[in-house]
Amino acid sequence: MDKRTDISIYDYSGRPWESELGAYCQEILRGIGWYHSSTATASQPDIGSVVFTGVSPGQGVTTLAVSTAVIAARDLTTRVCLLDCSEARDVHQYFDFADTVAGLDSRLAKHIRTTTHGNLDILSLSDAREIRNSQRMKLAIRRLFRCFDLVVIDMPARYRSRWRSVLLAESDLSLIVADQDCPQMLLENLANDLGKERARNVGVIVNRD
Repeated sequence: MDKRTDISIYDYSGRPWESELGAYCQEILRGIGWYHSSTATASQPDIGSVVFTGVSPGQGVTTLAVSTAVIAARDLTTRVCLLDCSEARDVHQYFDFADTVAGLDSRLAKHIRTTTHGNLDILSLSDAREIRNSQRMKLAIRRLFRCFDLVVIDMPARYRSRWRSVLLAESDLSLIVADQDCPQMLLENLANDLGKERARNVGVIVNRD
């Protein structure tokens, strides 16, 4: 665990973003530089892409990733992409969708969907099966990151797609979401594994509910 961020460890309740969880998501965004002091004004942080992942299912990874993306799109004048890595398209259950939007790599563009939250678009990587070459994946992700102010990546535990290493290496920050009973050794093992896959920075968020 030689690569760590200065981000604090945040508690969150697992409730929808309209309630207390929203405040914790604001703290996460503030911790990575997306707020000026206590105001809801966007700064220009170095962090433009964040991976949320976990040791095992049921840790709250998707809930926290979705809520953070919604809060950023709602509170800040920023264009946000929520990248869903799950085969089951887990994040879609939270949203109503408007029209499909264009842009980006042509092979990804047709899979982007805009939500009724306005500044928030969803991309499900399970739909983009035509991109198989790792170099093309890297170029497509870099173009995606350039097209959005913030990209929030919901990466389920045990996700083993070819996209995994590309996303970890290209993203600015990877956050491990864990409950309070998760053994420290498992957190350290996952952090080490992320480091081997060239994750740039690794932090931990603890759910104490």
